[in-house]
Amino acid sequence: MKPCLIRQPAGLGDVLFTQKIAKLLLSQGRCNSVVWPLVSQYDYIEPYIGAPGIKYVNENVEFEFKELYNSPINTLYETEDILYVPLQHADQTTTLPDPRAHGHIKYKFCNNLQHDDWKDYLTLNRDLAREKLLVDKLGIDLDSKYNLINKNYGSPPGNLSRDDITPSNDYPNVYMEFFDNVHLFDWLTIAENAYEIHTMETSICYVLEKLNIKDVYVYSKYISSGDEFGYIRDNYDATWIYIS
Repeated sequence: MKPCLIRQPAGLGDVLFTQKIAKLLLSQGRCNSVVWPLVSQYDYIEPYIGAPGIKYVNENVEFEFKELYNSPINTLYETEDILYVPLQHADQTTTLPDPRAHGHIKYKFCNNLQHDDWKDYLTLNRDLAREKLLVDKLGIDLDSKYNLINKNYGSPPGNLSRDDITPSNDYPNVYMEFFDNVHLFDWLTIAENAYEIHTMETSICYVLEKLNIKDVYVYSKYISSGDEFGYIRDNYDATWIYIS
Protein backbone atom coordinates (compact mmCIF):
# COMPACT_ATOMS: atom_id res chain seq x y z
CA MET A 1 0.00 0.00 0.00
CA LYS A 2 1.13 3.55 -0.68
CA PRO A 3 0.18 7.05 0.41
CA CYS A 4 -1.91 9.48 -1.58
CA LEU A 5 -0.89 13.12 -1.92
CA ILE A 6 -3.69 15.58 -2.69
CA ARG A 7 -3.03 19.05 -4.04
CA GLN A 8 -5.91 21.34 -3.04
CA PRO A 9 -4.30 23.78 -0.63
CA ALA A 10 -6.90 26.54 -0.66
CA GLY A 11 -10.50 27.27 -1.36
CA LEU A 12 -12.10 26.08 1.86
CA GLY A 13 -15.30 25.21 0.03
CA ASP A 14 -13.36 23.02 -2.39
CA VAL A 15 -11.59 21.29 0.51
CA LEU A 16 -14.93 20.52 2.17
CA PHE A 17 -16.67 19.49 -1.04
CA THR A 18 -13.94 17.05 -2.13
CA GLN A 19 -13.61 15.09 1.11
CA LYS A 20 -15.46 12.25 -0.62
CA ILE A 21 -12.59 11.84 -3.07
CA ALA A 22 -10.01 11.30 -0.33
CA LYS A 23 -12.22 8.97 1.67
CA LEU A 24 -13.11 6.81 -1.31
CA LEU A 25 -9.45 6.45 -2.25
CA LEU A 26 -8.89 5.10 1.27
CA SER A 27 -11.95 2.86 1.46
CA GLN A 28 -11.35 1.40 -2.01
CA GLY A 29 -7.78 0.48 -1.14
CA ARG A 30 -6.13 2.83 -3.64
CA CYS A 31 -3.91 4.09 -0.80
CA ASN A 32 -3.40 3.52 2.92
CA SER A 33 -3.09 7.18 3.93
CA VAL A 34 -3.75 10.65 2.55
CA VAL A 35 -1.46 13.64 2.98
CA TRP A 36 -3.29 16.89 2.27
CA PRO A 37 -1.19 20.09 2.37
CA LEU A 38 -3.08 23.32 3.03
CA VAL A 39 -2.24 27.01 3.11
CA SER A 40 -1.22 28.32 6.52
CA GLN A 41 -4.58 30.08 7.04
CA TYR A 42 -6.16 26.64 7.50
CA ASP A 43 -3.76 25.35 10.14
CA TYR A 44 -6.70 25.12 12.54
CA ILE A 45 -8.80 22.79 10.43
CA GLU A 46 -7.83 19.22 11.39
CA PRO A 47 -9.84 19.04 14.65
CA TYR A 48 -12.95 20.10 12.71
CA ILE A 49 -12.84 17.86 9.64
CA GLY A 50 -10.12 15.37 10.52
CA ALA A 51 -10.80 11.71 9.78
CA PRO A 52 -8.81 8.45 10.11
CA GLY A 53 -6.14 8.13 7.46
CA ILE A 54 -6.10 11.79 6.42
CA LYS A 55 -3.34 14.10 7.60
CA TYR A 56 -3.44 17.83 6.92
CA VAL A 57 -0.10 19.62 6.81
CA ASN A 58 1.02 23.18 6.20
CA GLU A 59 2.19 23.32 2.59
CA ASN A 60 5.08 25.57 3.65
CA VAL A 61 6.75 22.91 5.81
CA GLU A 62 8.70 19.91 4.60
CA PHE A 63 6.73 16.76 3.85
CA GLU A 64 7.37 13.62 1.84
CA PHE A 65 6.93 14.02 -1.93
CA LYS A 66 6.95 17.82 -1.70
CA GLU A 67 8.98 17.95 -4.92
CA LEU A 68 6.13 16.17 -6.67
CA TYR A 69 3.62 18.51 -5.05
CA ASN A 70 5.51 21.52 -6.46
CA SER A 71 5.95 19.96 -9.89
CA PRO A 72 3.97 21.00 -13.01
CA ILE A 73 2.17 17.63 -13.15
CA ASN A 74 -1.52 18.37 -13.65
CA THR A 75 -3.01 14.90 -14.16
CA LEU A 76 -3.50 11.89 -11.92
CA TYR A 77 -0.08 10.37 -11.35
CA GLU A 78 0.65 6.97 -9.86
CA THR A 79 3.80 4.94 -9.23
CA GLU A 80 4.62 2.06 -6.92
CA ASP A 81 5.40 4.62 -4.20
CA ILE A 82 2.74 7.33 -4.49
CA LEU A 83 -0.69 8.27 -5.81
CA TYR A 84 -0.79 11.98 -6.65
CA VAL A 85 -4.14 13.74 -7.13
CA PRO A 86 -3.65 17.41 -8.12
CA LEU A 87 -7.26 18.52 -7.70
CA GLN A 88 -6.22 22.17 -7.82
CA HIS A 89 -5.18 21.73 -11.45
CA ALA A 90 -8.26 19.80 -12.58
CA ASP A 91 -9.58 22.65 -14.72
CA GLN A 92 -6.37 22.56 -16.79
CA THR A 93 -7.19 19.15 -18.21
CA THR A 94 -10.91 18.64 -17.59
CA THR A 95 -13.93 20.54 -18.90
CA LEU A 96 -17.63 20.84 -18.11
CA PRO A 97 -20.35 22.82 -19.92
CA ASP A 98 -20.15 25.45 -17.21
CA PRO A 99 -16.50 26.27 -16.40
CA ARG A 100 -17.60 27.82 -13.08
CA ALA A 101 -18.40 24.36 -11.73
CA HIS A 102 -14.97 24.10 -10.15
CA GLY A 103 -15.96 21.46 -7.60
CA HIS A 104 -17.71 19.27 -10.17
CA ILE A 105 -14.67 19.44 -12.44
CA LYS A 106 -12.57 17.94 -9.64
CA TYR A 107 -14.89 14.94 -9.44
CA LYS A 108 -14.90 14.46 -13.21
CA PHE A 109 -11.08 14.73 -13.09
CA CYS A 110 -11.10 11.69 -10.76
CA ASN A 111 -12.42 9.26 -13.36
CA ASN A 112 -15.92 10.76 -13.48
CA LEU A 113 -16.61 10.17 -9.81
CA GLN A 114 -20.13 11.22 -8.76
CA HIS A 115 -20.41 14.12 -6.30
CA ASP A 116 -24.12 13.98 -5.41
CA ASP A 117 -23.70 12.51 -1.90
CA TRP A 118 -20.64 14.60 -1.02
CA LYS A 119 -21.95 15.67 2.38
CA ASP A 120 -22.20 12.06 3.60
CA TYR A 121 -18.40 11.99 3.45
CA LEU A 122 -17.78 15.30 5.23
CA THR A 123 -16.79 14.96 8.88
CA LEU A 124 -17.77 17.98 10.97
CA ASN A 125 -16.61 18.12 14.58
CA ARG A 126 -17.80 21.21 16.43
CA ASP A 127 -16.23 23.20 19.25
CA LEU A 128 -19.29 24.48 21.09
CA ALA A 129 -17.19 26.40 23.62
CA ARG A 130 -15.59 28.47 20.86
CA GLU A 131 -18.99 28.98 19.24
CA LYS A 132 -20.38 30.33 22.52
CA LEU A 133 -17.42 32.68 22.89
CA LEU A 134 -18.36 34.31 19.58
CA VAL A 135 -22.03 34.53 20.60
CA ASP A 136 -20.96 36.34 23.77
CA LYS A 137 -18.43 38.53 21.93
CA LEU A 138 -21.16 39.80 19.60
CA GLY A 139 -23.79 40.04 22.36
CA ILE A 140 -26.34 37.97 20.46
CA ASP A 141 -29.56 36.84 22.14
CA LEU A 142 -30.14 33.42 20.58
CA ASP A 143 -33.80 33.51 21.63
CA SER A 144 -34.47 36.60 19.55
CA LYS A 145 -35.01 36.76 15.78
CA TYR A 146 -32.11 37.97 13.68
CA ASN A 147 -30.64 37.47 10.23
CA LEU A 148 -27.10 36.25 9.65
CA ILE A 149 -25.50 37.96 6.66
CA ASN A 150 -22.26 37.03 4.93
CA LYS A 151 -21.28 39.61 2.29
CA ASN A 152 -17.76 38.26 1.84
CA TYR A 153 -16.25 35.71 -0.47
CA GLY A 154 -12.64 34.75 -1.00
CA SER A 155 -9.95 34.80 1.67
CA PRO A 156 -8.25 37.89 3.06
CA PRO A 157 -6.36 39.86 1.97
CA GLY A 158 -7.87 39.17 -1.47
CA ASN A 159 -11.48 38.83 -0.33
CA LEU A 160 -14.32 40.61 -2.10
CA SER A 161 -17.80 41.57 -0.90
CA ARG A 162 -21.28 42.25 -2.23
CA ASP A 163 -23.03 45.17 -0.56
CA ASP A 164 -26.60 44.84 -1.83
CA ILE A 165 -27.66 41.97 0.46
CA THR A 166 -30.78 43.21 2.23
CA PRO A 167 -33.33 40.80 3.77
CA SER A 168 -36.98 41.70 3.25
CA ASN A 169 -37.82 41.34 6.96
CA ASP A 170 -37.20 43.93 9.67
CA TYR A 171 -35.22 41.78 12.09
CA PRO A 172 -31.73 42.86 13.16
CA ASN A 173 -28.82 41.80 10.99
CA VAL A 174 -25.69 40.09 12.29
CA TYR A 175 -22.82 40.39 9.83
CA MET A 176 -20.09 37.80 9.47
CA GLU A 177 -16.79 39.66 9.67
CA PHE A 178 -13.13 38.68 9.77
CA PHE A 179 -12.02 38.77 13.41
CA ASP A 180 -8.64 37.74 14.78
CA ASN A 181 -8.68 34.14 16.00
CA VAL A 182 -12.23 33.57 14.70
CA HIS A 183 -12.87 31.18 11.82
CA LEU A 184 -15.81 29.82 9.87
CA PHE A 185 -16.71 27.00 12.28
CA ASP A 186 -17.08 29.43 15.20
CA TRP A 187 -20.21 30.86 13.55
CA LEU A 188 -22.25 27.65 13.59
CA THR A 189 -24.33 28.30 16.74
CA ILE A 190 -25.19 31.75 15.40
CA ALA A 191 -26.10 30.23 12.03
CA GLU A 192 -28.28 27.50 13.53
CA ASN A 193 -30.32 30.02 15.51
CA ALA A 194 -30.72 32.66 12.79
CA TYR A 195 -34.18 33.43 11.43
CA GLU A 196 -32.73 33.68 7.91
CA ILE A 197 -29.22 33.32 6.50
CA HIS A 198 -28.20 35.47 3.55
CA THR A 199 -24.80 34.54 2.19
CA MET A 200 -22.58 34.81 -0.81
CA GLU A 201 -21.96 31.59 -2.67
CA THR A 202 -18.90 30.53 -0.68
CA SER A 203 -17.55 27.92 1.73
CA ILE A 204 -20.18 28.47 4.42
CA CYS A 205 -22.79 26.99 2.08
CA TYR A 206 -21.20 23.54 2.40
CA VAL A 207 -21.30 23.75 6.19
CA LEU A 208 -24.92 24.95 6.22
CA GLU A 209 -25.90 22.06 3.98
CA LYS A 210 -24.06 19.56 6.18
CA LEU A 211 -26.05 20.89 9.17
CA ASN A 212 -29.34 20.69 7.21
CA ILE A 213 -30.07 24.37 7.84
CA LYS A 214 -33.11 25.81 6.05
CA ASP A 215 -34.10 29.43 5.27
CA VAL A 216 -30.88 30.07 3.36
CA TYR A 217 -30.58 32.70 0.63
CA VAL A 218 -27.55 32.35 -1.64
CA TYR A 219 -26.23 35.33 -3.62
CA SER A 220 -24.21 34.97 -6.79
CA LYS A 221 -20.66 36.20 -7.25
CA TYR A 222 -21.05 35.96 -11.03
CA ILE A 223 -23.03 37.87 -13.64
CA SER A 224 -24.41 35.89 -16.56
CA SER A 225 -27.56 34.98 -18.41
CA GLY A 226 -29.49 31.75 -18.09
CA ASP A 227 -29.64 29.65 -14.93
CA GLU A 228 -27.22 31.57 -12.74
CA PHE A 229 -26.92 28.73 -10.24
CA GLY A 230 -27.32 25.67 -12.44
CA TYR A 231 -23.81 24.48 -11.69
CA ILE A 232 -24.26 24.31 -7.91
CA ARG A 233 -28.00 23.98 -7.37
CA ASP A 234 -27.85 20.22 -6.83
CA ASN A 235 -25.16 20.58 -4.16
CA TYR A 236 -27.61 22.00 -1.64
CA ASP A 237 -31.11 21.81 -0.15
CA ALA A 238 -33.85 22.17 -2.74
CA THR A 239 -35.63 24.77 -0.57
CA TRP A 240 -32.77 27.28 -0.63
CA ILE A 241 -33.43 30.50 -2.52
CA TYR A 242 -30.92 31.83 -5.05
CA ILE A 243 -30.51 35.50 -5.90
CA SER A 244 -28.50 36.80 -8.87
